[in-house]
Amino acid sequence: MTQSRLFTSIQDDLGRWRRTDREQNLFGLPISANHLTLSDMRQISGPYVSHDDPDRPILCQDALNAAVQELVGQATAVGWSDRETLAAIIEIADNSLLSLAANDDAELLIALLKRMT
Repeated sequence: MTQSRLFTSIQDDLGRWRRTDREQNLFGLPISANHLTLSDMRQISGPYVSHDDPDRPILCQDALNAAVQELVGQATAVGWSDRETLAAIIEIADNSLLSLAANDDAELLIALLKRMT
């Protein structure tokens, strides 16, 4: 094969690879199916009981359940497994709770320091 034909062949292969790369992800799914927006998620109903109502945590779970299931469905539609998605949600929730606890501790410390001065 001549050098110019080899170069043309390589260019053709690269062109096919680039087109494929743009059109599909690693799983062969179209790129458009690889990205979903959360702006289309369902509305989450707000609380209708007081903060001290013993059923409030269960009502919050009920309010979030459909949205979480939809989020899991969207994640699996783009290639993540249910287990990966739920594990990620748990990890994110855990990290968020740890962050809230750290902020609460910092606020208490700041309040204590203010009283000392």
